[in-house]
Amino acid sequence: MDFLHNFVKLYAEKRSYFEEQQLRLNVCLNKIAETVLHVEELQKSSKVISQELAAKNEAANAKLEQMEKDRQEAEKKKVESQDIQADIERHTVGISEKRDAVKMELAQVEPAVIDAKQAVKNMNNEELNEVRSFVNPSALVAMVLESICVLLGENATNWNAVRTFVRRRDFKSIVSNLKTEDIADAVRQKMRDKYLNRPDYNFEKISNASRACGRLVKWAIAQVQYADMLQKLKPLQDELGSLEQQASKNENEAEDLKKRIAQLEQSVESSFKEHKQLTSQAKALQTDLKNVQAKVDRSIALLESLVSERERWEATSETFRSQMSTGETARAPRLALLAAAVRAVDVVWLIAP
Repeated sequence: MDFLHNFVKLYAEKRSYFEEQQLRLNVCLNKIAETVLHVEELQKSSKVISQELAAKNEAANAKLEQMEKDRQEAEKKKVESQDIQADIERHTVGISEKRDAVKMELAQVEPAVIDAKQAVKNMNNEELNEVRSFVNPSALVAMVLESICVLLGENATNWNAVRTFVRRRDFKSIVSNLKTEDIADAVRQKMRDKYLNRPDYNFEKISNASRACGRLVKWAIAQVQYADMLQKLKPLQDELGSLEQQASKNENEAEDLKKRIAQLEQSVESSFKEHKQLTSQAKALQTDLKNVQAKVDRSIALLESLVSERERWEATSETFRSQMSTGETARAPRLALLAAAVRAVDVVWLIAP
């Protein structure tokens, strides 16, 4: 029984020894394999972080370029705005001067037109009826009323046509409401050539023939003179209109520039904040990349230092596997049996008389 007990015990101890050695080697080799995998994961992570870092740096540089571009454009627009503002001030002075010149010229004839219009308005029915009642008027009266028809754009070639127009109920209103700027150049020229150049076409002489006709002549002369002045001032008024139009355009451009400058300044501020944020993120990624690379370097250094050990462990593990299948473990029962027999003999010898 001692022999069998010793055999089982010795065989179990031998097998346990081999298995424990194999387990230790496997643990070491697994750790190395895990380290290799960990290094591969760290390298992948390092690559991803490097890509993110490059993207952040690229975005930060783009924002920096955009910020500088917007800043330069804003400065350029400010200069343009200042130039336009100077033009506005210059045009404002020019407009004021031209407007004063026009007013000064018109002031010379406007009172006469106002006075003549008032004279027509003051013409009473008795004076009008006198004119309307003429069947065969004097040549002077006929000439005056004919000129009034011409000035008002009426095609009256004979006395009957003239009298028909004068007898209209709104005749006085038509005369009073005539706008001088509506008088055509051809009508103005005809009035001057055919009527105003006549020595008898004047207020005093015609008033002696007909008070109503005197008022109408006074009105006609004032209208033609005012029309002449408007024609004379047309280039000046056109220039004034051009200046006012340019001033309005400049003001609109100045307002647009003001809005654009505000947009650019806002864009610069926004780009600055985004650049700062991207720079901060890039710095954090750079720190992460540095830490990951340090881990990679340490792990690679560890793996390199264990190359010879790994080879020895793999060889030993292979030897153990071979021994477990065909070598020592195959001889283990015989060795255990032999050792058990030796122990049994020793015991018998010790207890023999």
